[in-house]
Amino acid sequence: MLAMKGEFGMAGILAATLALAPVVEAVELVRDGQACSVIVLADKPSPSARAAGNLLVEQIRRVSGAEIRQVRESKLDAASGLARILVGQSGMTRQLGALPDDLGPGGILIRTYPEALVLLGTDESTPGDPTG
Repeated sequence: MLAMKGEFGMAGILAATLALAPVVEAVELVRDGQACSVIVLADKPSPSARAAGNLLVEQIRRVSGAEIRQVRESKLDAASGLARILVGQSGMTRQLGALPDDLGPGGILIRTYPEALVLLGTDESTPGDPTG
């Protein structure tokens, strides 16, 4: 039961944050139950980013029925035409200037770009909370 509480807590935090975040660019993730986006992780993602990507795949499937795939950034097919959900710090997030450097304890960064949604948080490489 504890895992379920954590899942719902994470989903609730994400929903509340998305509701409060100003929308700069619309990024379509799913249309008519079909994925029109892909989750992109660094080639060597942190354990936190890997877990977040897996959780996001599951939550999107539960809500929409769509199966969104995960790829490593070096394996991303640029011609796919799919929107990108960049989870965790990577070369692509650094190129966009989306960095977790100024996040406080438990902080998250959610930012949209044309055809991309960036989701970053503190983790082992950028600890915002020394107690985890």
